[in-house]
Amino acid sequence: RRFFFGETPLPSVDVFDFHFHCQNSGHLDQVRATLDCGEVSGILCCTALKARREEFEADNAGLLELSRERGRDVLPLLATLDISRPGWREVAGGLFDRNPTLVGVKIHPPAFRFDIVPELIDPLFEFANERDLCVAGHTCPEPDRSAIAFLPSLRKFPDTRLAIYHSSTHEETAYLAAHFRNLVAEPSWLGFFPPLFQMMRKLGGW
Repeated sequence: RRFFFGETPLPSVDVFDFHFHCQNSGHLDQVRATLDCGEVSGILCCTALKARREEFEADNAGLLELSRERGRDVLPLLATLDISRPGWREVAGGLFDRNPTLVGVKIHPPAFRFDIVPELIDPLFEFANERDLCVAGHTCPEPDRSAIAFLPSLRKFPDTRLAIYHSSTHEETAYLAAHFRNLVAEPSWLGFFPPLFQMMRKLGGW
């Protein structure tokens, strides 16, 4: 697979935390401590979820500085952006130009109240491919917010480096991973979705 940051292919690192959110100074201390204790070779870290785009760099100043200090191969960052807002590409272009340790875009449809639809995802994939960036998408078992919703855009942009955060649903993520070589399934928190608990209760397994 061609999913890498800087010059480091993922298979060459021992342990890489592929999904961490840094929302505040406490999280920043946790990132620093995790790197310093040698538990992982690197962390792909998402910037603050609620940072307004006009204040992105101010709200993420500590994380951006730590990433510059540790380097792109050890602490690459994903810019969490609301791609449903007009003009996001122009804003994002400036962010990536000024901050070379930003390696991709993280989208969180439920948080920003949009769906995974080609009208929004096609421009995102185009932007990512133009700049050799990756994309990470939060998925959940809801219509137009699960993994298979990326399929129409992946067919148009098959070389996009896409991480399916939470791998929801299992079957959809497995299908996409089998058909697109640059797709990575990230399985954190799979067991915490209420629909899974409800299904288990109905089947008598909880």
